[in-house]
Amino acid sequence: MVNLEALAATAAARMVGPDAGAAQRMINKSLLVLAEQGVFAFGLFLASRKRDEDVRAADDLHAALRDLLAKARLDGRAAPAPAPARTTGVASRQTAAPAAPAVSERDKSAYYRALTQQRDGETEAAAIARLILTKQLIEIALTYGRYQSRAAGA
Repeated sequence: MVNLEALAATAAARMVGPDAGAAQRMINKSLLVLAEQGVFAFGLFLASRKRDEDVRAADDLHAALRDLLAKARLDGRAAPAPAPARTTGVASRQTAAPAAPAVSERDKSAYYRALTQQRDGETEAAAIARLILTKQLIEIALTYGRYQSRAAGA
């Protein structure tokens, strides 16, 4: 089992770069977009930043969240192979998580769009549950990041 809260706290610490004030402003705006518009709009918001200060803060957020979602196994990459199970005489079927489309590091909007899409072999209910968990985990990490930036002196 993966401790998502600990992963979110670690991601929050990574979000706050050298300029805690810029990080706090970006986190606050990002939380608003995520809560009101969803995961894909959040990705578009990060990708649309133009000022250098905002671009750096958005890149820090994206890098931290991308790492968080990978560790939480919500980004669509195949999970590591499980340890061999004890044999009980009954055959078990173990499959890796379906892979999301490959996305370049720089294409934030495509990365977040891929998070919202149903994956091969995934039921609609499972896709919605994964998307809700993804959104909630990002919200938790951003909330922790807000507090982290305040503690850093913003």
